[in-house]
Amino acid sequence: MRTVFAVLVILVSSLSAQTAPTDPSSTSTLPDGVRISVSVIGNLLSAHVAKNDEIRLLVTNNLIGPGGKVVIPKGAIAFARAEEVQFAGKGKPAKLRLIVTRITWKQGAIALHAYIVPPLHPPKFTVMDNRHPDVLPPTLLSEVGIEPHPDAGTVLYAHYDFAIPDGSTFFIEQMSKPGPSAPPTPQR
Repeated sequence: MRTVFAVLVILVSSLSAQTAPTDPSSTSTLPDGVRISVSVIGNLLSAHVAKNDEIRLLVTNNLIGPGGKVVIPKGAIAFARAEEVQFAGKGKPAKLRLIVTRITWKQGAIALHAYIVPPLHPPKFTVMDNRHPDVLPPTLLSEVGIEPHPDAGTVLYAHYDFAIPDGSTFFIEQMSKPGPSAPPTPQR
């Protein structure tokens, strides 16, 4: 009986050791205040986003950590969740609050709790012709603002339903504690 018990204990401990993550970045998170440059994958249309929808973003630069090691590589995919959605209408602006929950790449992943921070930049190249009807003009981005959310992070907003064209870039900032990402500013 003791032999069977000992074999069972060894078997369970070896199985749990095999399933434990070997890459420390797969379960770690970043310190608060770290900013990562990302771009929108596909057009982001506020009128087509529902609460809890997932939005994909592309990491545009390597995030370099201590000792020059690449912590998150360029080309990684960041996943944002639509936490709060308000459609424009009857004197109400369109609002969209996104929380970036994770970034994945070929060799790893990292958990986040990050928000969009200004500034928003239009895509570098925009081809507008009859063959590309889904391409949005970069001027649409100038109508979108970012304001602090009183409880957590930031909110994208515009007087009307807005569009953020494919390839538009901005920063996301890691923020693990609740609260606005910037001090509230007076409404205009």
